Amino acid sequence: KIGAPSVRSYSGSKFALHGYFECLRSEIGVHNIDVTLICPGPVISNIGKTSVTGKHGEVINDPSINFANRAMSTDRCAYLTSVAIANKFYETWIADQPSLGFAYLSQYFPDLSRWISKNYAMKIVERMRDI
Repeated sequence: KIGAPSVRSYSGSKFALHGYFECLRSEIGVHNIDVTLICPGPVISNIGKTSVTGKHGEVINDPSINFANRAMSTDRCAYLTSVAIANKFYETWIADQPSLGFAYLSQYFPDLSRWISKNYAMKIVERMRDI
């Protein structure tokens, strides 16, 4: 839903999934099949330890990438995902603050959120890595 600094390919693939599942929803809705788009914010994980580089077998091993102080637990994310699916939500944003607030800002005030992203996003990401 929101492009983030330093993760262009990741953001692009997420945007593609939105388009794919919006099309799928319109194609299979007549068959009473529901599609729920889940938009999670930062989730605690070991991605910084297991992310691969361009070299075979090499990993980044950067523990600062996990954002543990600003991310929700995987258990909470899984629970909220289950609730959204059970209630047949079209789309749900699952995140802690400040990520959730920025998702709302991006949805309802896109010009303001783009201005903030342009001027402050890299600083915010760098600060989160320092925590």
